[in-house]
Amino acid sequence: YPIEPFDREGIPRQITPLVHEGILCNFMYNSYESRAAGVPSNGHATGGAGSLPGVGPACLRVAPGTTPLSELYAMDRGVIVTRLSGSSNPITGDFSGVVKGGFLVKGGEKRPILETTIAGNLYDCLRNISAISQEVTVFNGTAAFPALRIEDVSITAG
Repeated sequence: YPIEPFDREGIPRQITPLVHEGILCNFMYNSYESRAAGVPSNGHATGGAGSLPGVGPACLRVAPGTTPLSELYAMDRGVIVTRLSGSSNPITGDFSGVVKGGFLVKGGEKRPILETTIAGNLYDCLRNISAISQEVTVFNGTAAFPALRIEDVSITAG
């Protein structure tokens, strides 16, 4: 699914499965990182001409699950996040952000919400995924993700 046939350094891109059945099985490399790891680059250098190459995907896809989206949204109480603005610490996994678009679900009814704070730990969220939708949404033509239901995330109304 690569967009361009070559990465930022001119290395041919490769489809690189990162996680298989819940187990990390590969890494993305640019030339610098691949030399440090003692493996060949797999075509994941990113960045512009005015900066050093970074590492990242050109086209990221997360496999769909088995739960219909309508069933995923059917809950007694929760928040559906459609747009989030925030930051995370890649070392600790801690994140916080503001829900810029979403819905409060209470008693099965949905009500729009804005400017609601959400915080937690990305690694805990991965462990607390209780459902993954069958449907996949494509973002900017370069990423495809199903919806996730994540339990026990801290949400504070402003």
